[in-house]
Amino acid sequence: MCLGLSVLVYLTKGSVLKGLVMAGIGLLLSYIGMDVVTGKARFTFGLIGLVDGIGLVPLVMGLFGISEILLNLEKAWRKNHSQTVITGLLPSKEDWRRSAKPIARGPSWVSF
Repeated sequence: MCLGLSVLVYLTKGSVLKGLVMAGIGLLLSYIGMDVVTGKARFTFGLIGLVDGIGLVPLVMGLFGISEILLNLEKAWRKNHSQTVITGLLPSKEDWRRSAKPIARGPSWVSF
């Protein structure tokens, strides 16, 4: 375990203090759940869902979600909205004239 923490601190770019804090947070997250030796629940705060510990998939999904939110907040809001006029939604007189007979005929799936 000491070798793993040492390699973690060595591989971090930047300050050593950030690597130590990262390793400490990882250790605290790994303590959550059932103790293997004694069978007692650690850091579950009475929640049944934390007895098994923190799952890897929800943890990774949450971290990716938080990073996406922070990246979107970092981008500057551009007020570059284009003004578009919506026209031609209603049928023209020519469209109504060409559709009159099919409308009068009705749907082919209706049988009386």
